[in-house]
Amino acid sequence: MGGCLSSESSEDKESKRLRRVSIRTQLNIPHSYESGEDPRSPQDMRSIMQQRKRSVKLPEGMTSDGVLHSEEELAAHLGFTPKGRGSKGIFSKLPYSYEATVEAGFDCDRGGSPIVKECQDKAFVDECFLDEEDQAILCVFDGHGPHGKKCARDTCKFFVDSLGKHRLGTKRQVRYAFNATCDKCEKYLEMSPYDTRVSGTTMTCCILREKELHVGWVGDSRAVIASRGKDGELISTDLTKDHKPEDPAERKRIQRMGGEVKKFILGGATDDDDGIPYRVFVLGTMVPGLAMSRSIGDTMATDVGAVPKPDVVTRVLSPNDTFIIMASDGLWEVFDGQEACEWVSEYVKENREADGSLPGHGDDPQNTSVCVALANEAQRRWVVNFEAKCIVDDTSVVVAYLFDDIVQDQIRQKKTQRHSAIFSDHSTVRKRVSHFLPKTSREAE
Repeated sequence: MGGCLSSESSEDKESKRLRRVSIRTQLNIPHSYESGEDPRSPQDMRSIMQQRKRSVKLPEGMTSDGVLHSEEELAAHLGFTPKGRGSKGIFSKLPYSYEATVEAGFDCDRGGSPIVKECQDKAFVDECFLDEEDQAILCVFDGHGPHGKKCARDTCKFFVDSLGKHRLGTKRQVRYAFNATCDKCEKYLEMSPYDTRVSGTTMTCCILREKELHVGWVGDSRAVIASRGKDGELISTDLTKDHKPEDPAERKRIQRMGGEVKKFILGGATDDDDGIPYRVFVLGTMVPGLAMSRSIGDTMATDVGAVPKPDVVTRVLSPNDTFIIMASDGLWEVFDGQEACEWVSEYVKENREADGSLPGHGDDPQNTSVCVALANEAQRRWVVNFEAKCIVDDTSVVVAYLFDDIVQDQIRQKKTQRHSAIFSDHSTVRKRVSHFLPKTSREAE
């Protein structure tokens, strides 16, 4: 470890400084960036999703902090009226609805001093990406490491802005845009005012249009699509494949670039224990120990093969496609794709609003939206499955409702005159194990 983190000579420092200047010039990054109050907060993005305050049924002690922004409030806050958002506003013409939530993880009540944990997830939805009425973008970022929160936040802003500067008309253009943007994000984080040698983020992004879907991803934040089969059954299809070190192709690249794939074994565990993940290390060391084979950031792992190169797929949408779920691994550690899709379908059937709208949607929503309910169910499973002896992971969930009977509601005919994205940010809500246990279990404690 000492060899990897040794002090640099004055020549090395000067060389790195000149490299920073060169990369900042290439990426058009301001040299006077202040590391205090970050000017790149989500509220400063040109494409701010519509957020609405709503009544939701959450675990005891939790509240929703979604905020309603009118077009006038949005313009006043930004200091300008975003392109295409005049007095009449701009609305998506896509026949879809969207939800997103970020749910903070927590350290279970295991006795002793709890681990102080900050939420490192980030979700983003813009139903009119680049002010296009027929194009939406959905993103999930899962940060990790000492500066994971900053990595996820800054990558989200820089990624969305940079992607939008590319042509996205054809499959080839989309593939090039994803690759070029992820490469720029890697350099952007490398030049950030905080250390990204062992901090980084995943990235999963969907560009959604009426007849096609483009998905690009780095890491293990997964996306699945639910479709109807010939007999009406719900079928889940993975849109992404996790980038894991044990994958033969990934392992070969890492070893070729001077890395090593192995498990970090503690206590009485053995190498045969399936519950212990494979990680990426510098050959002959026990650092950095990245549990995925691709990442944005994590520059120490990048040097030994954990590259920021995305995989990109395109899918032609059909009327049988029902909805998309995108989520960080806080969900996928306790749900598989098929199970998550079936859970969503059942939840919608049992919790529609009085006017027939999807849960959490409509003019007077009384129920928890699907994404919030699904994320909280995932965190409940963490508590139960691991017997409250774990650190429950942050969980971000994005749901896009496409076609089929699951989204039949009376508001759809007014789709071109309304915002259709709802967002709940619970990244600062402090939770406890007692929120997810039955009352009898709490009394026993």
